[in-house]
Amino acid sequence: MKTDILDQLFRRYYNEAMLYAYSLCRNKSIAEDLVSDAFYKALSKLPDEVPHFKFWLLRVLKNTYLDYIRKEKRKTSLPEVLVDTSESIADKYIKKEEYAALYKAIDKLDILYREVITLHYFEDLKFKEIGEIVGKTEEQVKSVAYEARQKIKKMLEATI
Repeated sequence: MKTDILDQLFRRYYNEAMLYAYSLCRNKSIAEDLVSDAFYKALSKLPDEVPHFKFWLLRVLKNTYLDYIRKEKRKTSLPEVLVDTSESIADKYIKKEEYAALYKAIDKLDILYREVITLHYFEDLKFKEIGEIVGKTEEQVKSVAYEARQKIKKMLEATI
């Protein structure tokens, strides 16, 4: 019975976990290892009731990634794809050929900015939920998202 539940959780959240892990490390093989490790950690320590398994799993995945970074003693860029909510940026950079500039700009962001952007725009998490994952308040996460959008906008405007 418990095995069935674990199977369902794995199947339900694997793709989202892979997307998030890949956005953190930009390496498919490493992302697969991170997801595998995170699921193992999450499922082996699964309490009887977890109201928001997805958020808990993403937090475990983030911590697994940070452990990986510490072990490797290097900083890895967190790539993410962004569809900005600010209309001027979204309207300017939706075209396919301009995505490359957007990816480069996101890659240049510090890890917290990239993480917030990924979780908000690609995982569709609310700022409060992101705050639980990254250990910040909802207001702090909103501020980080705003600053990230401004930095991206500035970088993109410099390339035009």
